[in-house]
Amino acid sequence: MIKDEKFSINKNDIKVVASLLVIFVTTCAALLYLANRADITAGDDGTAAAENTAGRRGSAAEGSMAGRNGSAADDSMTDRDGDGKQRHYYAAQQPSVKLSHFDPNTADSTQLLALGLQPWQVRNIYRYRAAGGVYRRPQDFARLYGLSAHKYKQLLPYIRIAPEYSMTAAEYVSRNSPARQTTSDAWQQEKAIASSSSKTTSAATDKIYGTAPSSVSPRNRKLSPGEHVSLNGADTTALMRVPGIGRWYARSIVRYGERLGGYVSVDQLMEIEDFPADALPYIKLGKATPRKLNVNSASLAELRKHPYINYYQAKAITDYRRLYGKITDINVLATCSDFTERDLKRIAPYIEY
Repeated sequence: MIKDEKFSINKNDIKVVASLLVIFVTTCAALLYLANRADITAGDDGTAAAENTAGRRGSAAEGSMAGRNGSAADDSMTDRDGDGKQRHYYAAQQPSVKLSHFDPNTADSTQLLALGLQPWQVRNIYRYRAAGGVYRRPQDFARLYGLSAHKYKQLLPYIRIAPEYSMTAAEYVSRNSPARQTTSDAWQQEKAIASSSSKTTSAATDKIYGTAPSSVSPRNRKLSPGEHVSLNGADTTALMRVPGIGRWYARSIVRYGERLGGYVSVDQLMEIEDFPADALPYIKLGKATPRKLNVNSASLAELRKHPYINYYQAKAITDYRRLYGKITDINVLATCSDFTERDLKRIAPYIEY
């Protein structure tokens, strides 16, 4: 027994206290262990539940995206970076192409973009039209800057050029002129006059021109076989003496000669629409002195006015002068793809250098 002045403890008391301490420590350790196990279990359950929820939500989102875009696998690509994390890349949706008939002279930007053309290509078409350019043939659309051969072949069957753009203004007016329709009937009558006797000729002439047979002057009398008029020297009155040539054709001959700069061949009359070939034997060329067009000084507008030079050929001439200098002979134009051999033969008498 331990004795002290203040207190005293027996050995039995010491054993009891030690036992209680051991029990207390053991109990605390057991409680801590159970608490940790409960936290771990709860964490695993929460993680699994979160993963299941995220999986269901992800599947639903993927299904929704697949329903809208066709297939999520087709629209995205997955890659892994250096840290092993997944990165998703989504492909841009291409605009749908709707092929339909169109006129490049009048189609608006909405229609042109729907055909699959790029915005900058549509702007080029607008600039070309604003500068006075006209697509007269479907093949002219191939000149669009940046247009690939594949795209051109795809659009070619759908190009439709309106009649008013497929011909010049002068050709359109002459084709739809009421005077032309009236003169066509007169030509049929005049053709009958040429094959009839002189007596019938006088009667028919009286019917058309309102003159009595006895009063028909030599200037109004139709030519007989073997007689001729000079193509470059005749006026409308002289030309109307040719069987088959009425007032409209006579004016057309004079106007076309002025545009050409003079005739160099009688066969050029066949370039006038519906010109009667039966009238050619009564016409001789006469003195041919064609007016020359200087290809080194004429402007683009002046070159275009000639019937044998279209817009692209005139532009090829001005582009050559700008890039390479003066044009010295017709062989220089032969190097331009816009001129065919027939074109060069036709314009040769009308140009100078």
